[in-house]
Amino acid sequence: MKQGCTKRPSVLRSLSIFLIWCLIGAHTPVYNQDFIIDDVNLRPLNGRIAQTIFKDDLGFIWIGTNAGLFRYDGFDVKSFFNITNDSTSISANHVHSICQDDDGIMWMGTLAGGLCRFDPKTEAFRSFQADPDDETSISNNNIFGLDIDQDGNIWMATNGGGISILPASEKSKPNPKFETLEVLTGTRLFSIMVDSRNCFWTGVTDGSIIKGHINRKDLKASKIEREYDCAGPGDSPQRGNFIYSIAEDEAGNVWVATTRYGVKKISPGSLEMQHCGLVNPGSPRAPENYIASLEAHPDGFLLLGTERGGYQLRETVSGAFEIELVKGTEDYQVSSA
Repeated sequence: MKQGCTKRPSVLRSLSIFLIWCLIGAHTPVYNQDFIIDDVNLRPLNGRIAQTIFKDDLGFIWIGTNAGLFRYDGFDVKSFFNITNDSTSISANHVHSICQDDDGIMWMGTLAGGLCRFDPKTEAFRSFQADPDDETSISNNNIFGLDIDQDGNIWMATNGGGISILPASEKSKPNPKFETLEVLTGTRLFSIMVDSRNCFWTGVTDGSIIKGHINRKDLKASKIEREYDCAGPGDSPQRGNFIYSIAEDEAGNVWVATTRYGVKKISPGSLEMQHCGLVNPGSPRAPENYIASLEAHPDGFLLLGTERGGYQLRETVSGAFEIELVKGTEDYQVSSA
């Protein structure tokens, strides 16, 4: 089960945020899957917009917003803000994406502040920003998506700088050398996911999906293998289709969340894109069809976060797709499923 670290905004209503927890490893049948819907009091986040939610290996919940980074330990919320002239603070308060490497180091992609490294032991940040006079610097300071490949390299989807890569061998250096993927230089991207077959998938701002194969010996020379148009033959043209979330399930299927055309599935065998249907087929522009995030659950279904509620999507033995509302979420925008 693999998922890129990009999430779309969700308004934090009143003094709380909706956290949806699936009971991993539950022995109940998939169709009777239990959920814990926890309306947690997070007063410091009141009025902010959540861009991403991430659970680290210690169980802490990290929430990147448009106005600060927050960490919830189950009892209290700790906030992190940019402090002028303090190089150990986060470089920007607008946090779009979060991930964690095998050494426990947290990485944050920000809007206008580049990439941030956070060491949980010292609770200090280091930031890495674009320098037009240095081709080994990060390609763009607006990072919408992050993911880490099997070798520990960090892949970044940027808004105008294509894909920037921080090689694993450079992560601990004081002045690391970044690489920029040659084939997508200057492209505006919203999301990225590296799958189990050493391929990268990225969502372009025109609503298409690009699949490429990673060249492990020369990362920047990795090549594009295929581009998918998410508007299938049966889809009516819709403006404003964005790809904010891409995930891989345990069978190797790649799932794509779109904001206009529902969920798409790409099987490892055929590599053809399959349309899984809209949440609300009768109203294509309905907010519940605006899918901000998705996650593949180990029990074989997807969790979808939309502009109006959270949903489960299941594929039946006959190959049909069924979508069901997660009760209790219908009045919320769900940014992280």
